[in-house]
Amino acid sequence: DQTLFVLAAGKLTVTSLDVDGVEQTVYTMKEGECAGTRAFVEQSPRRATLRAVGDATVYTLTPEDFESLLDTYPRVAFKVMRALFRVTHANLSRMNQETKELANYINKTNGRY
Repeated sequence: DQTLFVLAAGKLTVTSLDVDGVEQTVYTMKEGECAGTRAFVEQSPRRATLRAVGDATVYTLTPEDFESLLDTYPRVAFKVMRALFRVTHANLSRMNQETKELANYINKTNGRY
């Protein structure tokens, strides 16, 4: 489904199948992080699975519930979209930084390698 998940308390693992079909943990979410942004925004299939590590409190938002906010609480809908943009931008910035560091490592430039 295309539900958006926000971890309010506890921990969640993000798992995905590797090339051999074996489930691997790719990330452990911390409080305040969200998952499912791509599926939520693009209405596309999920690529990963979430699992609670012990007790966890998770808030969810479906695309249908979000669309109903647009008519009744447009300011709340705007704040949700702004938060999703911040999350997406932070992820993109982190990935760009990691790509730059990897390129510097491979090319042995701009660093102490």
